[in-house]
Amino acid sequence: MIIGDGMGPQQIGLLLAYAKQAPNSVITDGTTAFDRIAANSRMGLSMTHANNNLVVDSAASATQLATGQLACAEMIGTDKDGNSAESILEKAKKLGKSTGLVSDTRITHATPAGFAAHQSHRSLENEIAVDLLNNNVDVMLSDGLRYWIPESANDEQSAARQELETLSEGSVRIKSKRKNDRNLITEAQQKNYNLAFNRSQLAQADGKILGLFAYSALPNGITETQTKDDPARALQ
Repeated sequence: MIIGDGMGPQQIGLLLAYAKQAPNSVITDGTTAFDRIAANSRMGLSMTHANNNLVVDSAASATQLATGQLACAEMIGTDKDGNSAESILEKAKKLGKSTGLVSDTRITHATPAGFAAHQSHRSLENEIAVDLLNNNVDVMLSDGLRYWIPESANDEQSAARQELETLSEGSVRIKSKRKNDRNLITEAQQKNYNLAFNRSQLAQADGKILGLFAYSALPNGITETQTKDDPARALQ
């Protein structure tokens, strides 16, 4: 399932019009990925209003997409009454399937969290990180390292800081947003996750993978495109 956050019919229509008609468009044959999807797949519309709001937020909409149940605004992985709701990811795990979450925002952000966490509010990202780890998602590739590392890592002289700098090879800014000294990176290793903080580490990883490639969020698509030939990107 691929989710473009906030991407409704109007946004897709604007993209198609721009891609096909704008000067110097990157679309050279007049065909976009959406055209190919429409030609080769069945498409439908999903009503995404929350139980208690007309305008939905990412937490409720992700929860509803993940569970098929009506949810309240700001809540993660729960039904409208606040009870944990089983997600499609959790159903897949029960069937013995491998599972994965990939996002260009924080892995603890509302959209990916709705598939593997159960919390009363989307702001509880420290707790969401624990849920993701406990849900034993096989592959997690994203960013948001700050919710996975202990508070003591903010001390440049601490053992936790030194260990993280070694593990990450200096690829990611080390600063914690946790309010305790729980180290979810260490816990992930104990659960047999291979860690990746840059491209070369990801290329060598196998089996269960936890990849956290930025302190908070990755650069946007425009920045990524403009710097794709930058030699420094090879280290990221």
